[in-house]
Amino acid sequence: MEALAAVQRDMPFNDCYQMLAIEGDVLDERQGGDCIRQVEKVVEERRAEGAEIRVVPAMNVLHFCAIERREGRDFLLDPFLLQCEPIDITDVVQKAVTRVFSCYPIIGEQESKVLVGPGEGGTIFVKRRVFDSCRIREAQSFQFNLKRRFESVPSWAIEHLKRVIRRRFMVRFLNDDGTVTSMDWAGREGSRVILAGKGLVYEPGYAGYEQQVDIVATHLGMTREELFAMFDKATRIYKEL
Repeated sequence: MEALAAVQRDMPFNDCYQMLAIEGDVLDERQGGDCIRQVEKVVEERRAEGAEIRVVPAMNVLHFCAIERREGRDFLLDPFLLQCEPIDITDVVQKAVTRVFSCYPIIGEQESKVLVGPGEGGTIFVKRRVFDSCRIREAQSFQFNLKRRFESVPSWAIEHLKRVIRRRFMVRFLNDDGTVTSMDWAGREGSRVILAGKGLVYEPGYAGYEQQVDIVATHLGMTREELFAMFDKATRIYKEL
């Protein structure tokens, strides 16, 4: 299912997406999309190839994954998880067992993991545990209601996403070497660049920060000034909601 890998490779996670759309600014794929736009892209690509695929909402946070039925088995596709391959959840649902799958970042033989297990009433839990500089930390946790399946992400979800309480904005992308770069933004002095998998954090005024910001900007096809302007504009729009 190349669509999943392509979105994870070519469309960075960028949660400025919905904020900028309010004023008519549409980011191109290289500049990224939020978790909803990413999963929408996977669904669009797979459906164009004839796949039987639906979106499923999380119960604990505002988030969606895609579930594809193929040859009698169900596969979970969620670019936000940075999963290495589609996750076969069939046995999780039918046999009530927990399964472990690989995800990024990966450093050498050290892989991050996605745990998928059964819940109650047709739900499953999904936990992403990230390897980062010789330690494992839980990065995200979702509970999906498999009984609620939509053809596409409902419009109400997109409207709610605009009003999610935010302390910062973030851009995140997968590197060719299996590491993951993210840039958190809480104002110019409150920003930082994180190289997940190697445990490196770069902050304003410290060595390497300027270079890492330029790497993020270049990956998104922007200049540093355009990157900062994007974050500033998203922050302004959010505060005005």
